[in-house]
Amino acid sequence: MSKNKEPIVLSKERSAYIEKIRGTYITLDTIRTPLMKSGDISVDAYRIADSHIDLKDSERDCAAEQFIYRLTGVYCKAYDSLLCRALLCVTRDVCCDAWVERKQNIIILPESKLLNTRIYWLTVFELVYKLKYPQSKNPNKCLVYALNCMLKASMLSLDDFMNIDNVSPRQHVLLYRCPFRSLRYYTTVGYFKNCDIKMPKSVYRYYTWFGKRLKRMYKNDQMPKGYTVKMCELATTEDIVSLYTDALCECIKLNPPIDAKDIYKCSTKCRNKEAYFADVRQMRNNTNSTYMSVYLYVTGTTSLRPTVYANPYVFVNEKILQRLGSCSVTTSHIRVGSEYDAEKPITANIVNLLHTVYHEYAHAHHWRAKPRQGDIDTDTAHQTKKGGATYEHQADKFAVWCLIMYGISLDEICDVYFHKFGTFRDGYYILHSSNVIFRYSMMLEHIYDKYGKLCIPPDLGYIFVNRKTGKLYKPNEEIKSITKEC
Repeated sequence: MSKNKEPIVLSKERSAYIEKIRGTYITLDTIRTPLMKSGDISVDAYRIADSHIDLKDSERDCAAEQFIYRLTGVYCKAYDSLLCRALLCVTRDVCCDAWVERKQNIIILPESKLLNTRIYWLTVFELVYKLKYPQSKNPNKCLVYALNCMLKASMLSLDDFMNIDNVSPRQHVLLYRCPFRSLRYYTTVGYFKNCDIKMPKSVYRYYTWFGKRLKRMYKNDQMPKGYTVKMCELATTEDIVSLYTDALCECIKLNPPIDAKDIYKCSTKCRNKEAYFADVRQMRNNTNSTYMSVYLYVTGTTSLRPTVYANPYVFVNEKILQRLGSCSVTTSHIRVGSEYDAEKPITANIVNLLHTVYHEYAHAHHWRAKPRQGDIDTDTAHQTKKGGATYEHQADKFAVWCLIMYGISLDEICDVYFHKFGTFRDGYYILHSSNVIFRYSMMLEHIYDKYGKLCIPPDLGYIFVNRKTGKLYKPNEEIKSITKEC
């Protein structure tokens, strides 16, 4: 990793400011992870060791508290804290939350700059339902409660969704449980009209059966004018993520670097006295040349040199978005989150890190993995694409062959992919792209077991270099250098 021009240890002037926000912080471990069994090549990976939210200095929304109390009868402390939302995104994979602390109801409000008024208050009332009925596990009941609150406040009328055609047999997906990246689907749309949120059948049936009764009840019980927020143009997801990352990277507590084999020395239960606060925003432009070296090892290509950014700042940014890495098509810059999973063996972490790097390199290098204008977005390609190959499938395929050329055995690849992709679920969906690449790696292992050899796919010819001859492999050429056991 390239050195900083300035040290990351805080200066005396910065220390005085950080003392005020020491109550809310996140602790990161830096783990030196080998990329080869010999241990000659290693990279820095990161994991979250500890976190703490202190609400003393957070800004409260008193108007929202009174509004919630008048509608629901629940008294709570509602905090509109950007730093707390950022910490929740990183540690709990949610953008807002509610809990009981010292017999007081606490609500971290969602991001009002990113959501329209209806979606914002729907999420708030779902959080109130969580406090009021903590043992309830039925998301449809939570949706009905939130909608009734909005009807009572005259934010909605029954005519808005009485004759809706967008009905789904699935249960409602609670918005306060959605990861930050998923919120962009709800930013600029109205509720139940031309949007991705579908009304469950049971909820639709409830309002069609009891609509007239509810109409009479809320007509006499509506609050005057309701509570609406005049909102300007909604911010983009990238802008909000940048704000979250900057806020969180000002109050990071860093533990001294440790080797992957000594990870037990730095556990969340044991506070490290050597940890110190640091402003890691200075590291946002740090690049990692090691990832470039492992790519050149399998391709031998020197003409294309995408820049790889891998540092604590990138780790936090990608963690907020729940991504392992990303690639900019215009600049060919690659950002690698470099997350280390302490519950998995070192081999699994090596494969996961390399898979991410090669996957993102494919988006910049391999012609079949480059997103084109008019292609579906990444999330849709991962989740809902049911037929045909997308650029996400091709990037995963490229990553598998890079791992093979790097010298990792098919047994190890399939074993890691089974735990990473074979049993992975995201909400109600089995990720389609992950499912495809898991089956593809199992197919390669079956072919090798049956025929004792593998050949380069036609679309990956003239990419990988033969380490013995120094020449590029031709399409359909047999790879004689790989073995079952590396």
